[in-house]
Parts: sequence; structure tokens; C-alpha cells
Amino acid sequence: MKLLPAIKSLLPQAHRQLANELPLPPCAPANSSMTRNKVMTYLEEQIARTKTMVQRWHGCDAKMYELSRSHRTLTIVICGHECGKNLVVSLMEPLFINGPTSWAENEASIVTVTLETGNQFVEFVDHKNKVRIVAESFEVAENRKV
Repeated sequence: MKLLPAIKSLLPQAHRQLANELPLPPCAPANSSMTRNKVMTYLEEQIARTKTMVQRWHGCDAKMYELSRSHRTLTIVICGHECGKNLVVSLMEPLFINGPTSWAENEASIVTVTLETGNQFVEFVDHKNKVRIVAESFEVAENRKV
């Protein structure tokens, strides 16, 4: 760590020596945070924040509710056992959609996947029900009116 000459003269000798010997902390990209020395991407952060919410809806019925052409968004609604309770997963810019349009006993999860191009995408996957959707981004919201 280099100090400006004017500042160096103000610091006692011991502090100057210590400042020059301390290692610099690792830098993380602007759009990420560090967890256990691993740099997380924006998508990984978003998945980590919503993981518990998605797991809470395991065992419920799910349906591909809408594929919007104008906003290029696939909306999946997972209905709860109580009236009006649901989880809405919006997958923006879907690249690949495979599976039934509705299924029972949802066990979906959202993970990151890196394609051959090297770009990172999200994957909405339910192995039990053979559902796989790859998209650029996603949003999750509970108890939305649909």
C-alpha cells in the first residue's frame, strides 16, 4: 500500500511500516458479494435469497401459467393448499423450455447453469416431474393475484 508523501510524514514510523506490510483485501466485482472466499454472481445471490421460499412450496401443484411474447417471460404459478396462496416464478428471456405444462407435487429448484458460450443462466428444474427451463433471469413472489 503506497501512501502519499504528505500523509507519510504525518504518520508515526510504526504506523507507516504496518501500513506498508498489510496485505490488500481481495477485490470483488461491483455486482457481487463474497461468501466464504467465493465470489457470488448476481444470479447466485438472487438464488440464495429465494431458495427457502421456493422450497417452502414443495409438494404443491404447479402450472406454466403464461408465456408473454412482448416481455419474453414465462410465468409459473405454484398453487398452495389454501385459497389465494401461491408462488409466482417469472423466468425472463427463456432459452429452453422442456416438460409438461402442469404437474403435481412440485419439487422445483432454481440453480445456475453455464452454457457452451460461457454465459451464466438460471435453470428452473424439477427432476421428479421432468421439467427444465433455462432463462436469462428470474423473479419470485408469493401470494400474487393471477
